[in-house]
Formats: sequence, structure tokens, C-alpha cells
Amino acid sequence: MAPSPPSAPSANASGSDALDRAITTLSALPAFDGSVRKALALVEDPESTTGAIAEVIELDESLAVNVLAAANAAQRSLRIPARTPRQAILTVGRNELHGLLHDAATYRFLDAAPGTAAARGALRLHAVDVARYARAVAERTGVSPDLAYLAGLVHDLGKLILPMAFDAAAIEEIGATGAVGRDLVRLERQRLGVDHAEAAGRLVGAWGLDADVTQAVALHHGGPTLFACPTPLVACVQLGDTIARMATGHITSDPQTDLALRKLGAWPAMIDDLLDELTEPQPAATELSSHLHELQREASTDDLTGVANRRAWRATLRTYLEEGRAGSVLVCDLDEFKQLNDTHGHQTGDAALALAAQLLGQHGLVGRLGGDEFGLFVPADGDPVQVATRILDALPLVTGTAAFGMSIGISRPTGTGRQLDELLAEADAALYRAKGAGKNRLASAADAA
Repeated sequence: MAPSPPSAPSANASGSDALDRAITTLSALPAFDGSVRKALALVEDPESTTGAIAEVIELDESLAVNVLAAANAAQRSLRIPARTPRQAILTVGRNELHGLLHDAATYRFLDAAPGTAAARGALRLHAVDVARYARAVAERTGVSPDLAYLAGLVHDLGKLILPMAFDAAAIEEIGATGAVGRDLVRLERQRLGVDHAEAAGRLVGAWGLDADVTQAVALHHGGPTLFACPTPLVACVQLGDTIARMATGHITSDPQTDLALRKLGAWPAMIDDLLDELTEPQPAATELSSHLHELQREASTDDLTGVANRRAWRATLRTYLEEGRAGSVLVCDLDEFKQLNDTHGHQTGDAALALAAQLLGQHGLVGRLGGDEFGLFVPADGDPVQVATRILDALPLVTGTAAFGMSIGISRPTGTGRQLDELLAEADAALYRAKGAGKNRLASAADAA
């Protein structure tokens, strides 16, 4: 039975003292403790048996429950659900046991930690995504996959620590800005003197996890300078977090991403490859429940605009091309979006994005590529230039007291053998020409041919 959630430090405690108390309290919850460490040691021993590993797990009730939850999680897509820890070990396979135990330890910590079930559930889903992407980056770049996976799992646990240590109003004020990534870290440091990444690093250090993992967690948003990337492992976690956010349409270009790629000697194309590779739909292990259907829908939909997110849009378009469907790709970018946000606030900016998505969705398959950029596939029975003209004629869209325009780049029509990346590159180049020509206009790749 899970212990009761710990109470928050008293309101009159100083920020530093309260942070120390929150970390001490959370570090005492069941996580990477004796049972997990003993099981991991057996996994690393080539002479150990499956029975010996299962016996350690079965003696710890909360660990056993979470091993089953981790083994049967949607991302593993087991054909036959595991019913016992022994079945889980056999089904997942020896090579996956590190990840399985790390998942289980993280799950049971989140079960016992304070906060709403929804917040802890969202944290858990994001943690698993970041861990998977971080491990995939590590596998491609010669970094330890197990350490990258573990660091990805625990990278955001500081988001549980800060609400325990600081005034609730201050945390709510930061959350109301909608800031993510580097912007969130900057706000946290300005208002609290510490950010959630540093707090998570301190918790992981208190657990006695690998020092390299502790560093990767603490610096996954670049540390105090917002640009720190001292090791390849840090770079793997930074890219894992970036790719996970890109998969849900929550990130545009980020200088930290370029820095991490350079640290690993990798190219930006690796990011799109991993998005396509790791987010492909997988066969269901059992008959899907309505809840799982809803989770799948949410995983492919941009939560702000309701249109397809970057990953889902790219996957659908790739299928269209494989099936030989003809059409054109448009890349559409809101003009002066940053100024719109700065002048009228994020609520106005969000309304602008929702209106743009609604307008574009009237003309074809639309997806949010990130930030204020959308992709639109116009079938061959529609003239893409005429479609773009109709979209621009419908502008400016008005959101409260603010109006905005849009620039559109158009690829040449699809044809035999043409690839998605080629079409997007054409449309991007045309978009830059439209921006350079004064914005709120269209440009076509055919005109530059």
C-alpha cells in the first residue's frame, strides 16, 4: 500500500530551507531503493536467473505492481499482457529489464508523491516519452542507452518539488504564463531563484543515482546560463525533451537543440527520423478500450488548435505519398506572431492560432508543425495557388482587438518518387521568399523553377 503524500513545508520557511525540506521529504519516498537496486544488480549479473530477479521483485508489493504496469504500458505493445512479474520479465526480455525497472521505480515514486493525479499522470507520460527519445538518441551516438533512459525518466521531477517549497501563488503565476522549456526555466530562476531542472538534479543526487545522470537531469534545460551542454549524456536528455515536445507541437527552433546536436556530432535530420520511427502506430496488444482510444487521439492532436500535431501530420502525409495521392504541400506562418503575443498577451496569441487552424482546415489536411507554423496538404483537385489566395483573402483574422496576417509557401505538385522532406523544403524556401517580399502573401516553388 502506497504511503500518504507528504505535506508541504510551512509557508514561513525560507525558500532555501523549504527546498531542502521538500527534497528530503521526497527522497524518503519509495523509488530507487533497496529492492530496485538489488534487482538491477541481478540484471547486470550474466549468471543470475529470471527466477532470482522475479523473486526480488515479488517480495516488494509496490514494486511488483509497478513492474506489471510498466510492462503492460501502451508503448511496449505486448501481444499478451503480463499477469505476474515473472511473465513480465520473460515477455519484455532481458535486454529491456533495465528500462522496465527504471519505469517501475519512477511510477511508484509518482504514485506516492504529492500533487493531483492528473498532474502526476501527465508527468509520467512525458517522462516515458523523453526517456524513449533520449535512449534512441544515445543508441545512435554511442552514449549509454540505459543512463540516457534513466535520466529522461526522472528529468522533470523537480516540477513536484517546487510547489512544495514555494508559495502556491508564485507557482500558479508562473504556470499561468504558459511558458515551457527555456522560457519556463528563466521565469523560475527570476522568481524563485531555482528552476525545476536543478531541483530534480538535487533529488536524484539524494537518491544516490549515477553522477552523470544527476548532471544530465540538472542541466536538461541548459542550467543557469540556459546554454550548458558539457557532456554527450546531457545532450541526449536535452534532445529527448526537445523531440518529445516537438511530437506534440510545443516547440519551434531552439538554440539549445543546435548545441546538443553539435555536442553529439549529429545532424538535425536525426530528429525527424526519430519522430517518424518512434511514433509510428503499433499493433495493439489487446482489444483497445475507449480510454486507450482517447489517449491515442490525444497523442496525435495538437491540444491548443485541435488539428493534427507535427508527428501525426507528417505520418499521414507520408502515407499519402506512399499511396500515390497527388497534391501540394503548403507551409503557412503567421506574420509578426511574437509581436502579437508581446503586445496583446498569450491568450490573444492562442486565439489567433486556433482561428488560423480553423481557416486552413477548410482547404485540406492541416497540421501544426510548431509555434505559429502550420502545414497544409491540398489534394490535386484543388489549385494550391487559388487555395492560398482564398486563405489570404480571408485575412486579416481578428482576435479581440488584434488582427494578424499570414505568409504561405507552396511546393510543386507531388509526383512519382517525391519525398515528404523534399516537398517541405520546397515549401519552406517559398515561404522565406514570401516573408522577404513583404509578408502577408504567397510564393510558389514553381515560380522559382
